[in-house]
Amino acid sequence: MSGAPTFTPINQDVDDHIRVMDEALVVRTLYKPACMASKAFRNCSLILAGVVLFTHGAIAQDSSADLLSDPPIQLDRPTFTATAALVPRRSVQLEIGIKRTSSPNERKVEWGQLLLRYGLQSNIELRLAPNSFNVIDSGNSQQEGFEDLKLSMKVGLLDEAKGAIPRTTLLPGLLLETGHSEISNGETLPSLTLLFDWSLGGPFSVSSNLGWERAHSNNEKFDKFSASLSLGFQLSDRLSGFAEAYMFDQEVPRGDSTSYGDVGLIYLATHTLSIDATVGSGLSGTETDYFFGIGLGKRW
Repeated sequence: MSGAPTFTPINQDVDDHIRVMDEALVVRTLYKPACMASKAFRNCSLILAGVVLFTHGAIAQDSSADLLSDPPIQLDRPTFTATAALVPRRSVQLEIGIKRTSSPNERKVEWGQLLLRYGLQSNIELRLAPNSFNVIDSGNSQQEGFEDLKLSMKVGLLDEAKGAIPRTTLLPGLLLETGHSEISNGETLPSLTLLFDWSLGGPFSVSSNLGWERAHSNNEKFDKFSASLSLGFQLSDRLSGFAEAYMFDQEVPRGDSTSYGDVGLIYLATHTLSIDATVGSGLSGTETDYFFGIGLGKRW
């Protein structure tokens, strides 16, 4: 849960069957308007509800001792800011979601936002991001296709925050030219990000990222730098919130700097299952009116 406080272990003696049906109904209801917007994904609300049911079924097979030996699940979504926390050793974590972005001349829906994470060692995490199937409606035309696939890894540099020194992780990545011709960057592009987490004591925490990536736009390669800051606050044992701001020095060659802000909620359904929702908008230098999304993560 980037930018959000670390939850303490919670009591698992809850009526799982009631919660399963409630969460499946919530997911189906929230996804339904977006699902109906594209014929190719008309039944996605049912699929996502099925994902919730499946993950709860998997939880029933987990060992309680193994679950409680690791910290509660932490996601790199829905914030732009990734957490410095790594997936525990030998654990697999899947994160999925949907995001809709609206601007005066374009509406974009990202279906999937898939990220698969594996804890290779206590300080090394391997990551595979197939990303999303995008539907971009520009009024007179529509583009559809898969985004480029990204390979990356987290390398823990400082495992615990010490005073003013934050927990620190390095995140190198490589974006591969695998997407649809109208969606793909058309190049293999590297990136490197530093991730920081601070605990402020009590219910508050702060996460920050400093990033560089080689980008491609308008048939030209260029360097793109980013910075973000996310304040997390724990509302209860299961529910937390966040407020975040992030910026880019340019998103097109020789372009102006852009900035965005968003807020959201993260619900810890179980020790290994988290559900999230976010809403935000462009702040400066961008035509983005608003964006919103919803998703979940499951660890095995």
